[in-house]
Amino acid sequence: MTDAEFTAQLDGHIKPGAYDHDLGKKPLDSLKTLDPDSRNSLLTAALAQLHVNHNDNFTHRVRRLANDLLRTGGNTDHSLVANFIEAQASQKYPFACLPLAGLVEWAEHQETSGGLSVRLLTCLRKHLPTLKMMGMDKEYRSLMHRLEVAVKLVDGWVIPGVRDSWTAIALAKRDTLPPESRDLWVSLIELAAQQNSSKPGKAYLRDAGKMADALNEFEPIMHEILESLGRDGPVCVQRFGFPTSKKQVLDDDYTSPLRALLWLCIPHNTLDVPLRAAAERCLVKIKGFGPLSAKIASTCAYVLSQQDTLSAARSVLQLQTSTKHKSTRKSLGKAIANVESRIGLNRDELAETTVPFYGFSNTHPPGVLVANQTVQLVVSYAGQPQLVVSEDPERQNARQTRSEEAKALLREIRRTWRQEVLRLERLMCSGRSVSAGVWREYYVNHPITGLICRRLLWKIGDTCLAFKPATDGTGGRDMVRLDGTPLEPGAGDLVRLWHPAELDKEDLGLWEHWILNCRILQPFQQAQRAVFRHPGDARNQTDDVRLAGDRIHQGAFAALCRERAWNYSFHGGKEEHEPFHEFPGSDLRAALKVDYTNEASWLKIAGLRFYAGKSETPLPLAQVPPISFSEAMRDIDLFISASKVKEADWKNAIPDDEKE
Repeated sequence: MTDAEFTAQLDGHIKPGAYDHDLGKKPLDSLKTLDPDSRNSLLTAALAQLHVNHNDNFTHRVRRLANDLLRTGGNTDHSLVANFIEAQASQKYPFACLPLAGLVEWAEHQETSGGLSVRLLTCLRKHLPTLKMMGMDKEYRSLMHRLEVAVKLVDGWVIPGVRDSWTAIALAKRDTLPPESRDLWVSLIELAAQQNSSKPGKAYLRDAGKMADALNEFEPIMHEILESLGRDGPVCVQRFGFPTSKKQVLDDDYTSPLRALLWLCIPHNTLDVPLRAAAERCLVKIKGFGPLSAKIASTCAYVLSQQDTLSAARSVLQLQTSTKHKSTRKSLGKAIANVESRIGLNRDELAETTVPFYGFSNTHPPGVLVANQTVQLVVSYAGQPQLVVSEDPERQNARQTRSEEAKALLREIRRTWRQEVLRLERLMCSGRSVSAGVWREYYVNHPITGLICRRLLWKIGDTCLAFKPATDGTGGRDMVRLDGTPLEPGAGDLVRLWHPAELDKEDLGLWEHWILNCRILQPFQQAQRAVFRHPGDARNQTDDVRLAGDRIHQGAFAALCRERAWNYSFHGGKEEHEPFHEFPGSDLRAALKVDYTNEASWLKIAGLRFYAGKSETPLPLAQVPPISFSEAMRDIDLFISASKVKEADWKNAIPDDEKE
């Protein structure tokens, strides 16, 4: 049958031009009005046409017609479909014109209404391995799973077998729970598998929430599932349809029902720590894969942002501090915005008010009861937190248990310690002040943050102060001026960390000497921080070129930019944007001028400029705040020292006409 003859037959059954997908029309209603004989006749002609010709746009439209006919043709002859499948399998390019979506839907309808014939069932099972190799995207894998269920090769449940760590737990709970709980769990999984949106709907949260409330084992099950994420499961996992040798990754085909189950953890505030830990493991990069599952990590962050506890808010802030994945950081930013709007605190206030105490008091040193024994938190000579545990020789059997609990506690403390050090360093660079009451409660008297704060230098108005060991033998520290006289901030005073760029060289040298004499190891460089000051002619100068001329590796430079919050990507073309840094809490931005060579792997530092807001006119350097100027120059000095190209390397690679 020629294309013209087929078109004439099609027009005999349907209004001419009605089935024209290129015009955006919907012909299904026209097909449904046909009698069964006409539909079978059209389907026979369409399948025959696909078998003869499969190279042009007309055949593409015929395949779409066959798809729609299979969806509407409930009594289509099974032998006709089996003959077509066998004919397609014998082609040079097997199944190139198979209307797969319609075939799967038709097979599902036949299996539920009367069952597939023996010949068609055998034919589908025979060619299913070949069909599964025809595509690897998620939608195609979903069609293959539906077809496997239709031909009864796998169970019809939404999780046909163990696919990764969490599906193993889901199947184990289905087989071991009591009958009533088992039915609730199965219904909950089936409802979760129907959710494909990125955010939960109200109807789903209402209906699934009732099931979760009725299932007494829901919270322990979810705790077990969260603990399994990112850890080795019982089988090697398929990643995007491809087999791997990894056991800790998640099967992408079953992350959507997992995401829907995680949404139901919002009312369960006790799951905040497992949610944060699971998100951190899902953000771990695997060679050749990238993050374990950015989708599940973002879901955990969303759930934490919807919980009503300050510890959950703190967990979201910790995740944003630790993650480097770009899209996940974006979703974490939205989650933090949700927390800010709901709690009524900005990000800085959240960060300072949600630091956990871990059960410690504000004594010196802080103490907490671990396994019926008091554990004290101290700072080692290397400046790291340590737990001092008093041993009990009469309870040798309990010593190992206490040790394990103390180690787990110390890991959490050190995680918080690192994040607080970074936060306080950013606080120093931003120049933000806090009231004396907030400073005492959330900084100096806090059992974790206080140990860091008492090793830093602060400022009240124009007066600098520090902490030195108290003379009363309590192990505390007294606030003093440079000359050693005591100082206590008043109720209305504002306190902030001082930056060395604020002081002249003489005062800065005195404080450096004071720090050395008192043998204080600061958690980050403050008194001994590298300081860059304005050049002598800053009034008439817009570019600082003191660090210009050095060549740097572009790849290492791009990695350092991500670490130091500079906007830059590895490119190698002059038309791309130059690296820039926006200072938090101000409309100031620093832009690094770079020159490109023919060697795309290298850049040449040309100078530093500053801009106000979105203006393209550079500011005179004298108008740039000293702290912002010093920190920008310090970053550039770091970029050069960590990614500088040896002179011999670039001289050998750059043509003679480009050399200086």
